[in-house]
Amino acid sequence: MLYTSRCARRSTTLRGGEIDETRERELADNDDWHERTWKVPAVRSFARTWTTDLKARKIRVNVISPGVVPTEGYRSLGDEKQIEQFAVQMASQIPLGRVGEPDEIAKAVVFLASDDSSFVAGAELVVDGGMIAV
Repeated sequence: MLYTSRCARRSTTLRGGEIDETRERELADNDDWHERTWKVPAVRSFARTWTTDLKARKIRVNVISPGVVPTEGYRSLGDEKQIEQFAVQMASQIPLGRVGEPDEIAKAVVFLASDDSSFVAGAELVVDGGMIAV
């Protein structure tokens, strides 16, 4: 992310947008949990700052915050049965009653990268089934 920003600032021809990702929630016993307490706000702050820094080049910077979406990265949790148990447990905490699908996150990213979001800059798009709201 920082490398991308440095390149964007140096480029004289780059136009478009940048999308950074945060993860609002992790497993409580995740060793990296303490790092999330400063990383997530930092990414949000970078997006706001970079939006201002890159406005002359018409580069939009936004953040996407996905909720629980079992992907390949979840294999570290255990076997398929354990991952399914985790998904069921997490689904009970999500207002929509289920975990997300990778294509739901991808559609949000496509939106932010498209001209349909041409007036969206420095924003955070939360795609988490309402989890952050509770």
